Amino acid sequence: MTDWPGYAIWWQLHPISFSGAEPTVEPGTAPAPRLGRIEAWLDYLVELGCNGLALGPVFASESHGYDTVDHYRIDPRLGTNDDFDQLVAQCRERGVRLLLDGVFNHVGRGFPAFQDVLAHGRSSPYASWFRPTLTPRGPTDRRAPTASAIPTSRGATTWSRSTTPSPPSRTTSPASCGTGWTAARPAGGSTPPTPCR
Repeated sequence: MTDWPGYAIWWQLHPISFSGAEPTVEPGTAPAPRLGRIEAWLDYLVELGCNGLALGPVFASESHGYDTVDHYRIDPRLGTNDDFDQLVAQCRERGVRLLLDGVFNHVGRGFPAFQDVLAHGRSSPYASWFRPTLTPRGPTDRRAPTASAIPTSRGATTWSRSTTPSPPSRTTSPASCGTGWTAARPAGGSTPPTPCR
């Protein structure tokens, strides 16, 4: 094994916002070859003295990239899998390592297996993949119930998706401690939820 990770100098970017992509994906969106916009910056990256490119989420998602709906497809707002292969080839040509921010411990609401769970509940063949949170967050909460789209195979603490299009925050989102119910934030809202045991 080589020690290149100990000597890598990373240039990090969030490809969806960096490339000027739309903030959300509309159904049937045709791929837009925006990964080429990143290729145009690779020489600059090398001039800075960097030898690694750390990309935020690139997999097909619904909005900010951390709500993946297909782990095997590049987000159409960035292009196609072939466009990604071209970016990888351009990085290799310059000796630039490529690191992907893969989000594998949760998925977006449009993830097919999660949609099946919403439609069929506990009878879905994917029911054991998720910890549904199908109750309002408190007696005075008038927002629509949420559903946590977090696979349970890793046993990690589950945080429900908030109503904003940004990644969940442990200080503002309710926690699901594996009980199937949402734990509301304490009164006052400034204290984070009690962690799961």
